[in-house]
Amino acid sequence: MGALPGIEPRRLVVGLRETRRLTCREHGQEHEVFFDAQTQRVVKLTKPGLYGARGSLQEYLRQADYANRKFHDDLMIEGWGWMPGEEAARLVVSQTWYAGRLSTEQEITAYMEMLGFAAIF
Repeated sequence: MGALPGIEPRRLVVGLRETRRLTCREHGQEHEVFFDAQTQRVVKLTKPGLYGARGSLQEYLRQADYANRKFHDDLMIEGWGWMPGEEAARLVVSQTWYAGRLSTEQEITAYMEMLGFAAIF
């Protein structure tokens, strides 16, 4: 698993118990998401052995780098976590938590157009 640090499973499980879960596994998201009140960051774990919609670790990291640059995000790769009872490791990432409300479709469209994107549908 290369140069990324391993995260000791017991520490990871205990730490996640102390945070508030924002999603659940059954809903098909790319990650399990937790809020860490102490750091004001969202901790995201990929599904075991999977790396988002594109499937490969290389594409996941490329997409994360693009989002950091294009959207001024601060996604940080924290390391790997191998949870008890799972057959594969998870990538653990974090990013700053922003409290707010859901954006309207019009707001999203205006923001994306401001960044130079064009609607294709």
